[in-house]
Amino acid sequence: KACLIKQIFPGSCRPDGYIRCKNDITKNGKQRPLECECKDVDGDRLCFCYKCLVLTTSDLTT
Repeated sequence: KACLIKQIFPGSCRPDGYIRCKNDITKNGKQRPLECECKDVDGDRLCFCYKCLVLTTSDLTT
């Protein structure tokens, strides 16, 4: 299990942007990220989420 993997998720970081990021991740049965935050990058607000990744055999075959 690898934790604290920082990934960028789509979204303009409106007030509910970080919630939408979390919901998008859990749709596929993946773990809810530990936390999300919005940052200004090149004039755009991007959503960054930290989460734990659990590798299973199904992940390895895709």
